[in-house]
Amino acid sequence: IELNKNNKFIDVALKQDNRLIAIEVAMTSVNEKTNIIKDIQVGMDFIVVGCKDHKILGEVKTIVSSLDECLKEKVAIYLLSEILKKNPEELLNRG
Repeated sequence: IELNKNNKFIDVALKQDNRLIAIEVAMTSVNEKTNIIKDIQVGMDFIVVGCKDHKILGEVKTIVSSLDECLKEKVAIYLLSEILKKNPEELLNRG
């Protein structure tokens, strides 16, 4: 499940409509900005961040809101439990 792309480990990666989607699991928000930027740098087209709880979800939303607009449009943030209920197309719609 984990993808090593140019020495960047991505928790889960899938291909949907010729797009590479990274799913990063956020147990804390500490490294999420770095994860998102590195995922884009290694060629991921879209990043879904799955947060363990509402506290982390809020922290990650704040972090993403501070990113450049071109990065923000490539990121969706969900509770991890929500991701497990969705199919890939629904994840790209950003909830």
